[in-house]
Amino acid sequence: MLSQLNWLLLTSFVLKIVVELCFMIPVLRFAQRTELLKYLPFLSVIHTFYLVYIGVAGNTGKYNWKGRKVH
Repeated sequence: MLSQLNWLLLTSFVLKIVVELCFMIPVLRFAQRTELLKYLPFLSVIHTFYLVYIGVAGNTGKYNWKGRKVH
């Protein structure tokens, strides 16, 4: 049986995919590219880790953005 934390994570992930589907279906229908929906579950996993990485990297280092040094 899944622990309460695992259920929370699974529910959050499923909710993320459902919300993305609600947005992506009309957009992809308009662009006539609905075949791309098959990649959504896989890309949602990657997107989750990408968001965490960018959030941490953006708050921990110095970097240049548009010619300006950001601390």
